Amino acid sequence: MNGLPWWVKGIATVGFPVAITAFLLAQSAGWIPSEIRTLSQAVAARRSVMDQHVKTTEDIAAAIRIAARVMCENAARDEQQRRNCETIR
Repeated sequence: MNGLPWWVKGIATVGFPVAITAFLLAQSAGWIPSEIRTLSQAVAARRSVMDQHVKTTEDIAAAIRIAARVMCENAARDEQQRRNCETIR
């Protein structure tokens, strides 16, 4: 067993199932980085950015609709045309 890495000696000593169990416990405790946890955190951060983008886009669209309705009302020549501008929401 001389010349083998320490982790191979450890597996040979305690057995493969115990080594896998220890690895998974260390990963769930946060001692060993988990790729799944890292990816889920990245997805959550991206989702937060996208939610903010959607909200900003909705705010801009609402402002454009208000401006269009005001321009329609200003261009209207009579009351019927002004009522038609109310359909812009």
